[in-house]
Amino acid sequence: MLLGGLSCGQRETNGDAPSRHAELDEAQARQLAESLVNEEFRRSKLFDAEGKPAVMPVVRAGDFRTRFHAGQWHLAYGGPAGPYADVSFDKLGQHPVVQAGFATE
Repeated sequence: MLLGGLSCGQRETNGDAPSRHAELDEAQARQLAESLVNEEFRRSKLFDAEGKPAVMPVVRAGDFRTRFHAGQWHLAYGGPAGPYADVSFDKLGQHPVVQAGFATE
């Protein structure tokens, strides 16, 4: 899908994350986000500004900007152009939502 110069995909995994009994700390949240984003990048067919298939990077846990607010982890990867991803899930790592794409403008 191409919207306003963005090629993106969004997916809610319906709580497919492993069940956890303890709240995630930042390192665990980053690791979960790494796994979810890399899976989404492998599955998605994203295109660059020229319409060619985009080569998506392997994202590492340390690449995310993180924020914990109102019982939710929010993690972001990427800049104003190129590959990007936004991930959120609850404090237990459940109910993840992944938005990933390739910004072309």
